[in-house]
Amino acid sequence: MASATTTFVPENNGFKFVNRFTLELKQNLPLIGEIDLEDMIVGLCGGMCFLALDYFHAGIPISSRETVPGAGTELRKRLIRKQIQSLIPPDGILKVLTWTAKEDSYVWRHTAGRDFRKIRTRLDKGEPAVLALIRVGRGDDPTKNHQVVAHSYHYNEQSGRVRIGIYDPNQPGRRSHLLLNIASPRTGINAIQPDEGPLRGFFVIDYKPRTLD
Repeated sequence: MASATTTFVPENNGFKFVNRFTLELKQNLPLIGEIDLEDMIVGLCGGMCFLALDYFHAGIPISSRETVPGAGTELRKRLIRKQIQSLIPPDGILKVLTWTAKEDSYVWRHTAGRDFRKIRTRLDKGEPAVLALIRVGRGDDPTKNHQVVAHSYHYNEQSGRVRIGIYDPNQPGRRSHLLLNIASPRTGINAIQPDEGPLRGFFVIDYKPRTLD
């Protein structure tokens, strides 16, 4: 059995509010005036992961607020900037779209091979890792994919079973985990986040700590 646990604790180092931001779209129409076209619910999971890790590496306590920061607040601006950083190539949106379009066998092989090795290397050093979870396939809505922070792993080398502890911005104040089996990736890895459902696989996003601005 191989394992590693970092000092990142979701209850302490993750945000206390849920990844559910309302974006109000307003438009001035001739003869009608200003109207709300719709209320869009958007996610900033990448921004929440990156910013939580910036606080973690800086040794600065994370915000204790339990409600989503409103438009125009400094925290909301920081989260948006970090969201953009999380989507920058080579490990950002283009790679998410590429993996979404790939066959299952490709996703299984790379998850079980290169990217699980990356996770182990980082966690063995005590460094949490940002993961892009690939939930959907070609033709599906790519925004259903997701980003989380991996903070621990347990790997049974005989059975191939893996459990990865994660901070999920969709589940503030609690711990979640991923389960998979990498014994025979050519036939599948049976990856699942039990409290969210199955996923095809995941890859490591190359996060680097930055000074809080």
